[in-house]
Amino acid sequence: MASVAPKIMSDNDLNAVIVDPNQLTERIAEWKAQGFHVLSPAIKFTSFAPNFGANVAALIISTDPALGECYYDHGLMKQDERAIGRVGLDKIAQLAGVSWLPSSRRTDLRTIQRLWEYHVDGAYVSYDGTPQIISGTAEVDLRDGSDQIGAWTPEAWKELLQRNASLPDNQKVWNIGGWSEARVAQARRFGLRLCETKAKNAAIRTLGLKAKYTLAELEKPFIILRFQYIPDYEDETVRHMLAAAHMRGVSALYAGTARELPAGGADVLDFSTTRREPVPVGASSTPAAIAPPDPKPAAATAAPKPAAPAAPAPKATTVTPAPAPAAAADPAVSPANYIRQVKREERKYGQNHQKAGQTFIKFHVIDGEGVDHVTIRTKLGELAEKAAADRTPVVISSVPNSYRELEIANIEPLVKAATVPADIKL
Repeated sequence: MASVAPKIMSDNDLNAVIVDPNQLTERIAEWKAQGFHVLSPAIKFTSFAPNFGANVAALIISTDPALGECYYDHGLMKQDERAIGRVGLDKIAQLAGVSWLPSSRRTDLRTIQRLWEYHVDGAYVSYDGTPQIISGTAEVDLRDGSDQIGAWTPEAWKELLQRNASLPDNQKVWNIGGWSEARVAQARRFGLRLCETKAKNAAIRTLGLKAKYTLAELEKPFIILRFQYIPDYEDETVRHMLAAAHMRGVSALYAGTARELPAGGADVLDFSTTRREPVPVGASSTPAAIAPPDPKPAAATAAPKPAAPAAPAPKATTVTPAPAPAAAADPAVSPANYIRQVKREERKYGQNHQKAGQTFIKFHVIDGEGVDHVTIRTKLGELAEKAAADRTPVVISSVPNSYRELEIANIEPLVKAATVPADIKL
């Protein structure tokens, strides 16, 4: 196995996957004696799970600020100290086999500006073959007067500039608690990213990562262990199972272009006699050549009945689309790409809003699957009404808001998958 630090480590430091726990214990002791940073929850191993071994990788964290693998914090670090940045943390997590779980998210209410809180969950495989969960939480408070920015405020900064105007150059001070106006603005610009990085740092630190390192320490490589299952490649059945699993993964990524291995196994697969038709957006991923036959003739298949429009809410106006033309019944387009109806609801701003007492229009965009998307942006609402009237297929991009509604971020015309020319066989 190749090392990313060949000039620092000998060829014997990283070779094949280590399957002997006693050998791994000895290597860890040797690496630590050389000053390497070993990211391992244990320094001594007595046994591995059956058919498991340690895949060892080495990583040098660059101190070049342009690469983003580490960063310098004036208020928390000495001149020769650095902390691992987001790019470096992602590299370490990838080499350790850490997968960040969907539960990783921003956890603050998003109602207070310049305040972020982030929680991450990651999973990796331990030496005994069981999945392990690592978690980390961080809070970044960059509000005026916060301790995390040295109690910096715009008023205090103006006073500092006024004092500096009457002082000689050698007595002027250009920061408050280590923070200047430019540094505060830069930190606030990337507050969410900084918070996520700190949360990941807290999670990965459970593998043996320190909060900060000196420049001399960063010249040494980080040794990262990744435990993996090692199948018996000499077994023909195992080889076939691995190949079949790979083909299933390819089929999921490129629907209609791959097929599984036959049950009896085969050394060579001949695809030349099977024609693959392109799979349009929204259609089944089952290749056309092996799709089950339709028990009813195509002429006897009735078009689906449009769903009845929902009853309008109080103080709401329903915009009913025009009848769908024959060309709109395209089986290649998902029902979710058609807008069934658009309802306009007149609402009032709350008492705490700066526009209290005024009214606004809230659009309810119902797609072909009955999902309700909302927006108060007139441009998006009118665009949805036009698409509903013309029966134009669109892509509705929505995200959950604080009211547990799907708020529309954008509406774009649907772009279908390109058709493969007839003279090209897949």
